[in-house]
Amino acid sequence: MIEFNVATIPEGHSRFETDVTVQDADLTDSEEFTRPIHIVYDCNKVGSEVFINTLLSTQVDLTCDVCLDHFQLNLQEKVNIVLTTDTDLVERDEEDIYLITESSTKVDVTDSVRQSLVLAIPFKKKCKESCKGLCPNCGANLNYEKCSCSQRRIDPRWQGLQDISFKND
Repeated sequence: MIEFNVATIPEGHSRFETDVTVQDADLTDSEEFTRPIHIVYDCNKVGSEVFINTLLSTQVDLTCDVCLDHFQLNLQEKVNIVLTTDTDLVERDEEDIYLITESSTKVDVTDSVRQSLVLAIPFKKKCKESCKGLCPNCGANLNYEKCSCSQRRIDPRWQGLQDISFKND
């Protein structure tokens, strides 16, 4: 659980840094996350409202969708969290807005951190922009070796058209 201690935030601008585990961020179900997450909280407290610009940094283990190699990717994600006493703002059901009361001392922001990190993983995972992938015939990783397969592939469904000749040819 990642809790933010509201009682320790001074009026005005302040900054806090911490490292949390994968377990603390509730990311144990995501196999990509194996390393600690570094969190920088850049807080601005105005009266009873707290605006927190959060920078999340970690490294994830991924498998390339093109060549199937394992690689590591540095993730950095920003999350803007608002701690407010305004119930109308909270009732809008927007993400990353938390209700605090006069007696509130800690707020659990685990869900905001977890969702932001999971969504930061690219949909198409590529080890590098120039990844050549695998040969569709022999399965060789074209990033490391050149295969001897014929470069001219014909879909077997169109094979019969190859033998057709026309009078003008």
